[in-house]
Amino acid sequence: MKRCSQAFVLAALAPLALVCVVHPAAQAVARAWAAEFAAVLLLQPVQVVLLIVFQVAALDLPASGSAPAALVSSLALLYLTLRLPGWLRRVAHSLGQEGAAALWARAVRRALR
Repeated sequence: MKRCSQAFVLAALAPLALVCVVHPAAQAVARAWAAEFAAVLLLQPVQVVLLIVFQVAALDLPASGSAPAALVSSLALLYLTLRLPGWLRRVAHSLGQEGAAALWARAVRRALR
């Protein structure tokens, strides 16, 4: 529920973020918005893929010949799934600080010409 409401709020703030991209003094706000929006949008599909792989590995656990290896890989996938939100947000913020706003600004300037 939190991610859904967060996505709605970020989508509602998109026009304001677009204005912030164009204005040089407010580009940090646009970078922060882009990083947060990317983290919210990318988190769910990546987590679903990891959970599907975890489920396949867990269901294959009794049938596999090496049960300890399958158990360890299943637990590793579960750990990745649980740690993913923090990691993805950290990566998105570091990418957002480097150049997401510059890409948006270039796209807006081309659209306004």
